[in-house]
Amino acid sequence: MVKKNNMILILFIFIFSTISYANGMTTLLDLKIEERASNVTLDEIWKTIPFKLPYAAKVKISIEATARDNGHADDDDIKWALNKEEFNWGTENAWDGRELMGKKKKVVIERSLLSGEHKIHIWADQRPTLHTVKIEMEIKEDIKGPNIKEATYIKNIGVRLLWDSVDKIKNYVVFRKETKEKNFKKLAEVSAPFYMDAFVDANKVYDYKIGIADSSGTVFGYSNEIKVELIEKTKVSVPKNIALNSSGTTVNITWDNSPEKELSKYIVYRKKAESITYDKIDETTKNSYTDSKVVENEKYYYAISAVDTSNNETDKSESNLIEIIFKGFKPEGTVSVFPEKLYPGQKAIVYFSPRRSKEIRKSRERGRRKDPNLSLNPEKIFFRYGWNGWDERYLVPESDSPEMTLDPESKYLVAEVEIPYYATQLDFVFFDELGNYDKNWAKDYHFAIEKDTIKPEPVPSIEITSKNKMLYIEWTAPRDPDVKNYDIYRSTSKDIGWTNPNNLVARGLTERVYRDTNVESNKTYYYRIIAWDYSGNQSDMSDVAEGIPTSVGVLLNDTCVWEPEHPSVGDMLKIYYVEDRGLLKAPKDLKIKVGVNNWDDSKIPIIHRPMLYDKVYGAWYYEYLIEDATNYINVAFSEGEKWDTNGGLNWNIRVFPDTTPPAKVKGIVGESLPNNQIRIKWDANKERDLAGYHVYKGKSRLNPTLLTATEFLDMLNIDEGILYEYNVTALDKSKNESEPSLIKVLSLKDVITLPDFTFTASLSARKPIRLIASTDALYNWKMEIMSNNGKIVKTYSGVSDAITVIWDLRNEEGEF
Repeated sequence: MVKKNNMILILFIFIFSTISYANGMTTLLDLKIEERASNVTLDEIWKTIPFKLPYAAKVKISIEATARDNGHADDDDIKWALNKEEFNWGTENAWDGRELMGKKKKVVIERSLLSGEHKIHIWADQRPTLHTVKIEMEIKEDIKGPNIKEATYIKNIGVRLLWDSVDKIKNYVVFRKETKEKNFKKLAEVSAPFYMDAFVDANKVYDYKIGIADSSGTVFGYSNEIKVELIEKTKVSVPKNIALNSSGTTVNITWDNSPEKELSKYIVYRKKAESITYDKIDETTKNSYTDSKVVENEKYYYAISAVDTSNNETDKSESNLIEIIFKGFKPEGTVSVFPEKLYPGQKAIVYFSPRRSKEIRKSRERGRRKDPNLSLNPEKIFFRYGWNGWDERYLVPESDSPEMTLDPESKYLVAEVEIPYYATQLDFVFFDELGNYDKNWAKDYHFAIEKDTIKPEPVPSIEITSKNKMLYIEWTAPRDPDVKNYDIYRSTSKDIGWTNPNNLVARGLTERVYRDTNVESNKTYYYRIIAWDYSGNQSDMSDVAEGIPTSVGVLLNDTCVWEPEHPSVGDMLKIYYVEDRGLLKAPKDLKIKVGVNNWDDSKIPIIHRPMLYDKVYGAWYYEYLIEDATNYINVAFSEGEKWDTNGGLNWNIRVFPDTTPPAKVKGIVGESLPNNQIRIKWDANKERDLAGYHVYKGKSRLNPTLLTATEFLDMLNIDEGILYEYNVTALDKSKNESEPSLIKVLSLKDVITLPDFTFTASLSARKPIRLIASTDALYNWKMEIMSNNGKIVKTYSGVSDAITVIWDLRNEEGEF
């Protein structure tokens, strides 16, 4: 007992146990400080360490420091706070020189924090040393960086980097290193997905990568690495002096011819003024090119590169901007067609002047002899057209011939048609509302369609989904509108085999999906795709995509299959119908009929449900939860009127005894309570057929009946200060029991009684009191200081076996 100025201080220490977990962490901050405090006061913050979390997460904070006894002088002390949570002087999470005697001590805490800004504040007394501060953050998801799609060296300018944007990311960090360097160095932070690195040297090789970051610049994901060689390998020079001129909707491009004998060809590129990247439009062996596929009132840039006989391409030589200004088309004569050159995929405008049509006028003059009131000017003109010499396969019925409309500017009647990709010639005639024709004096009108010589762009991306002995391949289409079909090549090597015709596994695909079932499980396969247009132009091969078929999962080798293959009660059974193998071919909607135990509906009703379509497998499926007392599941399928009942036998899926135990119980914690009680809690298992739990102490089961709750209170035979072992197991409805989950809990001891002691001190002097206690082991403890009227004036807590508290004589309200 302590007496001082009519106050009696009564100290109680309570013992209880704790347990903590940590996993899946990444380092957010790792500071090597190694600084000793000097000229600090107790009330002033010595160090502030800010940090920022990109998302709400669990953090682990580790601080290492040294505190000294300092002999007869005041000892070193450190306390600290995380945001508003303080770890006060003399607690387990603080540093006390009398206790440490110059030794290092590491304090580790774990907390769950919200996203955003946080701060660590550190106070020092005397001259302790702060060594390190480390903050680790829980990884909640794998944040992937962007994909670098271009890294191009532009001579005398720099390296241009372009990458795919990442959703919800506004800050990108550009990193670079030379080949001889080990580590990447930060170049810049940008908000748009491109960057020009102007600080490069010729004849060097650089590696680049792009990081994604939050607003503070903390990087959380990286792109692929890409190498750029600034070493000229081509045997020809970059084309020079590009000149542009336009005529209508045609651009003529010329440039100086490259003098080198190793020249193989030139590549012509084009982009719109607002675009970042160039698109390849053609190749030529001449030093000129005519582009007829431009649009009026658009602005374009062109670029030319040269290719040597070893297929090495030079940098692009860029042109000035050219604007296509179209001043209007002026039709002439009876019939005109715009544009003058027609290409597949374009729209053609046909102009017709009825008053200049001698054929129709002559026919109406003949009609006027019979009907004097007949006008020589037709009321309506219809446009009758076809393709490729009136090929019957593409002939538009006469009844569908569109009526021509008046163009007020030219005073001609006009009709617009879209040129299909199979067209080589446009054929047409005209007729009026009386059926009088203008057939160009029996020769009809024919306009040639130019051959498309521009190859499609490569397929931009391929995605592969792995299944059991199958790879599902889907891809995005090039931007070209005239793509007709695709070829797929497959190789077992990433770098070779692409010119081998035996590696062509699919030809002429019109859908952008392919299921490759001629594969082996756990073996790597590589794929590339070629696009073809209607004019027979072939794209370059796509980039390589790879996939590895698995050895697990369902095989769709019959009309009706299911997974798991040997289902049990409580399983979610997935039932497939493979239409390629069944009677119901390509139904729009498919329904399943499900019953149990030879269609016995006395306990479980027979159901009719719509099925869903799995695009990867190319099959219909339905998920069915297997209930108790099910021995067989009976299945049939219908598309409405027609049924597939497996020849009247139906499909009968056997339900096997369940021998698989539930998962091991997780999240188990123990808590010692007063009055000789211990509470055990755990996380709920997620099995659909879960029945309940058992709790064991030692080898004895505590619960007489199965528990359905996720906690248990043990009140029997608990002695103070004893370490008890508990195990919790989960049981399913088939009475399978999981492996035990162990937790050790130390029961509370009785209140520790301190010997009475007295001291003399002046309240007016306000000197702090050091209170010391010790225990026989490491315990969580709580100390309550009470006045002589029994009121608690101050509370301390911590974890240690040597308890030291410095009390400044203030109560919880800060009053003396």
